[in-house]
Amino acid sequence: MKAPGRPEGRILEAVALFEQLTAEQLSRHLDYSFRYTQHRCKALTDAKYLQRLTLPKRTQSGSVPYVYTLARRGRKYLQDLGDGSPSVRKRYRPSEQQARLHTLATNEVLLHFIMATEEDPSLSLVRYITDYDFHNEPITVQLADRASTATASLIPDLWVHLRQSTEETYSYYYCIEVNLTPVEQKRWRRKVSLYLSCEKGIKERVGVDVFQVVTFIASPETVLRPGAGRYSATEQMARTKALKEAEKRKNDYLLWTERELKAQHRADDADLFFYTSLPLDELTPSELLFAEHFSQPYETEAISLIPME
Repeated sequence: MKAPGRPEGRILEAVALFEQLTAEQLSRHLDYSFRYTQHRCKALTDAKYLQRLTLPKRTQSGSVPYVYTLARRGRKYLQDLGDGSPSVRKRYRPSEQQARLHTLATNEVLLHFIMATEEDPSLSLVRYITDYDFHNEPITVQLADRASTATASLIPDLWVHLRQSTEETYSYYYCIEVNLTPVEQKRWRRKVSLYLSCEKGIKERVGVDVFQVVTFIASPETVLRPGAGRYSATEQMARTKALKEAEKRKNDYLLWTERELKAQHRADDADLFFYTSLPLDELTPSELLFAEHFSQPYETEAISLIPME
């Protein structure tokens, strides 16, 4: 393969931006056909610009897509450009690279925010912070009880600053949580407690203390879309079961959030929390922001993240 052309360069920049993506996700982000993207990714992998990772198979008969991340040659290519291309993380060990479904699920949410701004000129993605950056510099939270004060770290899966400019300009700040597996009540209530106590810490970390916590409750079966073809009968049955389980988890998390709000006498802060079990592999950018599929504590009717004018 000769030096990467413009299509290959865009693929490398996108992989650097997200860290890990499937060919199907890349095709939607770059507006290329799936087959074309798949072919370009294979060529970049053969030429050592990309590294191809494999997710664990969930069933013997099922298939999983390849996951792409930058290889050393691709990292060096972007570093040598020096023209405002996405920054490349310094630490890289090929033997430590693993495909992570949770990363792909979080990237699916980020991808929808980006695509929403491309579809709607009134929207702009001002800034976002990934969990990788939060692991390096978490939100510091002071938790006080009757006996003492403890310091804890809060690490959202993603933080997003979205701006909407119509007749007036509005800013929305979201802490994104992506949940793929069940969590016990004690652990979930602690997370709620951290968000209820993080006002000072989040302002120090991101510059503003206004935020809403948006939790996407999915399952491994409802994260990745098929690049071509349809779901098999077995996969469709697994998805149906997973959707029911996700809905149950959503109801559990809502109940546990209400209990924590009550325990802290913070019922007025219920509007901080949004929960949805809409499957990520069917969600559209417009639905993410404007469809009424989010539930909140103490409320019976679903709402949207951004009100429709």
